[in-house]
Amino acid sequence: FEHATGSGKTFTALTAVKKHISAGASALILVPSQLLLEQWATEISEVLPDAVLLLAGAGNTKWRHPGRLAAMTGTLSDEPRVVLATMQTAATSGFLESIEDGEHLMVVADEVHQIGSTFNSRAMSIASGASLGLSATPIRYGDPEGTARVFERFGPVVPPKITLQDAIRSGRLVDYEYHPHPVHLSAEEADDWKRITYRISLEVAKGRKDGSGQRLISDFAKLLLIQRSRIAKKALAKPGLAAAVLGKDYEDGQHWLVYCEDSEQLGEVMASLREVGINPIEYHSAMAGDRSSAMDWFKRFGGVMVSIKCLDEGVDIPAVSHALILASSQNPRQFIQRRGRVLRKAPWKNVAVIHDAIVVPLDLEHEPEQASLLRAEFVRAMEFADSALNRAAGAQLRSIATSLGIDPEEGRSDGLEEDNQ
Repeated sequence: FEHATGSGKTFTALTAVKKHISAGASALILVPSQLLLEQWATEISEVLPDAVLLLAGAGNTKWRHPGRLAAMTGTLSDEPRVVLATMQTAATSGFLESIEDGEHLMVVADEVHQIGSTFNSRAMSIASGASLGLSATPIRYGDPEGTARVFERFGPVVPPKITLQDAIRSGRLVDYEYHPHPVHLSAEEADDWKRITYRISLEVAKGRKDGSGQRLISDFAKLLLIQRSRIAKKALAKPGLAAAVLGKDYEDGQHWLVYCEDSEQLGEVMASLREVGINPIEYHSAMAGDRSSAMDWFKRFGGVMVSIKCLDEGVDIPAVSHALILASSQNPRQFIQRRGRVLRKAPWKNVAVIHDAIVVPLDLEHEPEQASLLRAEFVRAMEFADSALNRAAGAQLRSIATSLGIDPEEGRSDGLEEDNQ
């Protein structure tokens, strides 16, 4: 199912699982992260209260007990059974050797694009009868081989696709305003960008060609591209932008989500927010405090939650009313998911607001190597602006792109896959 964030993928899948296991068969549900494991476990307990549930991965080890996984995935039983596992765990030799796969087993993969990675794809060797993959964007960007593995295992997309616009029109998601904020690289950052761009051009020139004559991107070139993209993600101007935007627009009781690149930037952003009188909440996988308590507090009381990318896929926080995107991957999936995270419905929420830091060159004529950066930033900006309530943002962005000699439509499908593993 290629269905937009918030369109009911989880409930739809559990309806199918309920039908499958009602006769005593078993189901295996695969997810890419601990957060989604916890979220699915809650959903399963509500939708399938009579099912016996076994968790595997993210610290859950009971599946390793002798015969436990085989019993939970074997042929017909007197009780319905569901195994909920992370893809990383399901791809291990111990899991693959212990599971009883076959026609009796149903396999569901949430965020199915993640199972196409080199390691996670080992889990696709699990044989089953019924299979269902779920994703708003099942294509693996920059990874045609991984994409082919996903579609070979789970089959074609079941029509119709449900786009974000469909979800908004049907009332599953709320409308939103979009406000891009241009920022610039510092002189030192611009020099670093230029230096790595030169190294990328040399590496790509050495690469072999595919059947159509296109240069293949080597693993080293991909590493350089990721290294270069981090310069823009961590631009020194961004913590100050966060303070300026929230200092002007934040009001008590609102729920703001601020996306950062890493713990270093997160710390800088939190310090800049405190300087303008805002006491933010941090949320990331390596935080010292209790993540669940932090999330519960945020959902109940609101405030400003500063996060790294661990909130990207499938996490349900309907209360979020505002978002500030300081760091975004060039992978379209990530920024599409982030937008959907803010648009989930809540009883009191009629519209969401998205602020976005757009890195643009000071002068493209004298900094031509930043043309690729500008194109990547405009891909995200135009994707957001085209569906926003305030259409003037899109017109303004197109005008800027045209004045700089950039086609804002170019590169809409570009990007590299960044897997959770």
